[in-house]
Amino acid sequence: MSRPSLPPVPLKLREMLAPYPDLIERIQDVLVYSAERSRKIRLMPFDDAVSMLEGQLEEFISEARTDLAMAEASKDDSAIDLASRRELAVSMARQKRHWITDESLAIYFGKDFS
Repeated sequence: MSRPSLPPVPLKLREMLAPYPDLIERIQDVLVYSAERSRKIRLMPFDDAVSMLEGQLEEFISEARTDLAMAEASKDDSAIDLASRRELAVSMARQKRHWITDESLAIYFGKDFS
């Protein structure tokens, strides 16, 4: 079975972050970078992908919290609501248990990575 040309964004992350296609695109970019790096340096590609995902999700949390603080400072209820929902979505997505068992990711970055 051949690997797809792009590493798959875990299904659960796509579902959880569906309202935020910009975040899904950034996750895809991180996975592409990890795949390219793993083709050059073939050390534990799955672990590298997981580490890159965790780092990207942490960055999303930081950004969401900053956005929420700015929205709260503006006292704009609509902006606060949007920022709160985004912060909750990325907080949930950050929990590895939601996506670590994604079969397509494991297959793509499997031990036979070449």
